[in-house]
Amino acid sequence: MNKAMPRYRFNRLTDITLEDIERIGGKGLCLDVDNTTAYDCSKEFIPGVPQWIEDMKAKGMKMVILSNAVPKRAKWISGALGIPAIGMSLKPMPWGYIKAARMMGIKCSEMVVIGDQLFTDIRGGNIVGAITVFVNPARKETRNVKIFESRRRREKPILEEFDRINGVKANEKG
Repeated sequence: MNKAMPRYRFNRLTDITLEDIERIGGKGLCLDVDNTTAYDCSKEFIPGVPQWIEDMKAKGMKMVILSNAVPKRAKWISGALGIPAIGMSLKPMPWGYIKAARMMGIKCSEMVVIGDQLFTDIRGGNIVGAITVFVNPARKETRNVKIFESRRRREKPILEEFDRINGVKANEKG
């Protein structure tokens, strides 16, 4: 199996319901920051995300932010959303994912990793045996543009394969 292949795919984080999480066996969420919960390199949250986080917390869902962002940014996001965060996590290396699962008191196999990058968020989640969910990036990256353009080009055939395997038609994509 391709370690960068997600198990599930949604358009946005806010499209995922508690019922979806429970249906796929999730007991806790490991959330990416840039282009998943907040816009890339910004303190601006993607519309609906703060309320979605509050709704999930109210329903008892455990959550941890796992980010490659500098600890200061991760701490700010953590404080703004009221959930713990791990910054400079070195995704896709497994250590941050394992720590996130331990912080939530669950097994990695019970953790739903949600992110917008196949080669960091999803690959790392798959390495530790988590349930992986890819969400489409909220917008095009404004930093390291050439690097991200290259990554997105490399992700495209994997996402096309995901769609083919799962019978997703072009007009059904988010």
